[in-house]
Amino acid sequence: MIESLLQMGYKEGITLFSLPFDWRRSSNDDEFSNKLKIILEDNYNLLKKKSVIISHSTGGLNTLYSLN
Repeated sequence: MIESLLQMGYKEGITLFSLPFDWRRSSNDDEFSNKLKIILEDNYNLLKKKSVIISHSTGGLNTLYSLN
């Protein structure tokens, strides 16, 4: 998926970020939530655009919990 996004013109570290999630951790993991918040804020401050979040499986649950 990352390769496809790069081919579409996304730039890693500028318009494309990843945040791995360790499925063995709790879905209310504060470390994940803090990192997600920093990435979203930095991205908005840099580009002045809303972010699109793509997640899968437990990572999706963790992301949803963090956003709520």
